[in-house]
Amino acid sequence: DEYVPVAPDFTVEEQEQFLALSPRIKDNIMRHNVVYHTAALPGMADKVIVGLHIEDAIYGELYFGYTDRRGFMDGIEGKILDTAPDMVLCHVLASPDVIRSRMIEDPHANGVLREPDVELVLRRFQEEYDRSRLTHKISLDTSDATIAESVAEFSLKVEPHLTEHDRARMASKGAPR
Repeated sequence: DEYVPVAPDFTVEEQEQFLALSPRIKDNIMRHNVVYHTAALPGMADKVIVGLHIEDAIYGELYFGYTDRRGFMDGIEGKILDTAPDMVLCHVLASPDVIRSRMIEDPHANGVLREPDVELVLRRFQEEYDRSRLTHKISLDTSDATIAESVAEFSLKVEPHLTEHDRARMASKGAPR
């Protein structure tokens, strides 16, 4: 029942070795990963980054014994604002009952969220979304929406945040606007 990080080239044994590391070592590895991906942002047009600093802080503190991430998170957001100021923060959520139902009906092979923590995690993600200094933000409540409906809602909500450069690239590729 323990979380095993998903890595396509990690064996089960390697995943177990990672989990056996001390919280301090895992914390340092994850800080490195977040910094690494943040440094790559300027050259990453049209990319989706799932989680990054917010997910790392919430799940790391709750499940992996990481130290307080406030200062680290503030530093990462500063780097994002300096190097990728047009990044859009998308907060995807659902009601606690829907999340629990999805966890039962379609469990993630290596899901980290534990059922008793659903409300806490929802609250923490909302707090960090509200606290974030990123200037481009959208929120999607997927409680009563299909995947297609959520994608359509995302398209509508992200549209005002697209830059002229984004629009020009989309037009040159024949993408719908």
